[in-house]
Amino acid sequence: MIKSPKNCENKIATIITKKSLWIKKAKERMLAKRGLIITLNETTNIYYLGQNYPLTLQQGEGHNLHFTTQEGFTYTYARMLDEEPFRQILDDFYLQKAKELLPKKIEEWAKKMGLHPTKISFGKTKSQWGSCSKANALSINTSVMKLPWHLIEYIIVHELAHIKHKHHQKAFWELVAKYVPNTRQSRKELREYA
Repeated sequence: MIKSPKNCENKIATIITKKSLWIKKAKERMLAKRGLIITLNETTNIYYLGQNYPLTLQQGEGHNLHFTTQEGFTYTYARMLDEEPFRQILDDFYLQKAKELLPKKIEEWAKKMGLHPTKISFGKTKSQWGSCSKANALSINTSVMKLPWHLIEYIIVHELAHIKHKHHQKAFWELVAKYVPNTRQSRKELREYA
């Protein structure tokens, strides 16, 4: 929503209409650079644990995604190349990897910090990397699987610290910094992905 004097509304509408395609393309370029939107073609890359892997497309039976660290991702699709089933399959891949790899890592950090969550869950969210409830249940965004390990560990430490401090005041940041000395750098890097 844009607020403006009444006599400027037409001018603003004209400018926005004129620049809308440029705005849309600029936004898509920015999101694609961060791995947040994916357009399927021969040059598509996918982030996993901080690495940028190529995506190979091949027509075949059904829709499935295969991954190896040597070859990257291979997406097999039936008949038409459609981004919607691909996005769902990729989301499922990140969820599976989060469930497979993160509980052990959270447990390691919980032991180091002496702060144990009551529950751990994983899901895709738009606005947060993670959260800690009043009941000390952690929820981790499956999109963290795109990040390098040092940033995933920062998120884990950050959320575990909320078990002790339900705020972002000095005591909270001191606790986080005790386990992640380069907290500012980690926060800066995370903003580039957010």
